[in-house]
Amino acid sequence: MFLYEDGVFNLDKGIQSPQERNLAEIMAELARKGAKIRACGTCAKFRGLKRTDIIEGTKLAGMVVFSNYVKECDRFLSFGF
Repeated sequence: MFLYEDGVFNLDKGIQSPQERNLAEIMAELARKGAKIRACGTCAKFRGLKRTDIIEGTKLAGMVVFSNYVKECDRFLSFGF
């Protein structure tokens, strides 16, 4: 999974949200189960997020990682504007 633009906020471990909609907690659970979760480092930097702000088991990465994900996957889904 590669998060970009405002999607990077889903990895912010400081988010305080209602239990049923805590996306950072859901992402952490996916990471614990082995999902590779990366977020655009440039998008995170632009929004004030640092590596120390994101949940354990996830990483900030660049567009090379994103393009490799697209090249290697059998399906590509994009949710956004």
